[in-house]
Amino acid sequence: MRYTKKMITAAMSLMLICSSLMNVYAADSIQDIKLDKTATQLNEDDETTVQLKMSGNEEKTYSDVVFVLDKSTSVDVRNEAKKMLDELLVQANKGHIIQVGVVLFNKNATDSTSLALTKLTADNIDRMKKAIDQKLESGTNIYAGLKKGEAMLDADTQTSSNNKHLVLVTDGVTYLW
Repeated sequence: MRYTKKMITAAMSLMLICSSLMNVYAADSIQDIKLDKTATQLNEDDETTVQLKMSGNEEKTYSDVVFVLDKSTSVDVRNEAKKMLDELLVQANKGHIIQVGVVLFNKNATDSTSLALTKLTADNIDRMKKAIDQKLESGTNIYAGLKKGEAMLDADTQTSSNNKHLVLVTDGVTYLW
């Protein structure tokens, strides 16, 4: 009987230490974690039942995706970019926060041929697809498109750099600038 009480005391002490460590870890790295532990009274065999519960909020993923499209990009490739938008919308509908931007470039990349980072929703996906379908004339300056896309991603300080993506769509034929 003494051995059982010592084992219970040791087990309870270990659980208390573990739960303290978990609380410290949770406070430093994860918010909104709830811990609940209950124990029954010792029975006639000096045994108890301990129940531990842990719950928390699901963490949402924040991502930025900027499409940088050459003015001479073929219709087939543009359609593939729009399919990628549809796939991103599936993830957004699962609760992930996805912002999409579009940069269309020719001899330069301007605000008038760009769609700023915008949270992707079913209500605005058609506007994003129209931005991908824009037509421009004269010149191909890949560097200008890349710089505009990079600036768009850098401007968002809320999203981690690990979750920022630039998708360059070009035929690769460029002018030297």
